[in-house]
Amino acid sequence: MIIGSGMIASSFSKLNYDFSDCILFASGVSNSKCKDPAEFEREYSLLKSTLKFNKRLIYFSTSSVFDPSLESSFYVRHKLRIESFINQNFKDYVIYRLPNIIGKTNNKNTLINYFSEAIHTGLLVKIFNNSTRYILDIDDVVKYVLLTKKKASNCIINLNFNINYTVPEIWKELEFVLTKKGKAMIYDQGVEYKVDNSLFISIMGQIEVPELNDVNYLSKTIQKYF
Repeated sequence: MIIGSGMIASSFSKLNYDFSDCILFASGVSNSKCKDPAEFEREYSLLKSTLKFNKRLIYFSTSSVFDPSLESSFYVRHKLRIESFINQNFKDYVIYRLPNIIGKTNNKNTLINYFSEAIHTGLLVKIFNNSTRYILDIDDVVKYVLLTKKKASNCIINLNFNINYTVPEIWKELEFVLTKKGKAMIYDQGVEYKVDNSLFISIMGQIEVPELNDVNYLSKTIQKYF
């Protein structure tokens, strides 16, 4: 059972794969800057309603829980509340914390789509020089969830590779691929944060993860979609 209609849900839905043994919950709040309690309550209530199915839960949370600049945001606090609820109420679950996802989506609130739109339209963007982000191709989300979901239970998997990128790096890569200069004000602010992906690597075991230390991953992923 797949719940949701956004990029993550549709990427799993188009597969010829049987999800009848679990609930793949991908109907979360799509805008990480959201402050509307009704939006958070919608997801919370929908998730609670799936308890009646008594099935294994696959849930998607966020790597932003590790970002000290976002730890007090409404979105991160909501995600942590959901994680706690799952831990206390579901008998069998796997929570995947995801970084910034790149893929085909009309959601303009993702970091990459926001930057792309800003570069195209000439919108002035404020960029913090020291801020970092991990990025992940939606196809890799699908691939590694399918490879790990049956090997783990009642745990949180930080699904990301080893390399994180400064926000200016991401901006410049998009400028290069789009062959257009954007308008950005660079501030000497922001923080770097690291995500411990050791559980993900341990679960993969002997299966190779070629993207783990691929220095060209950002460039290749942006070129793939833009």
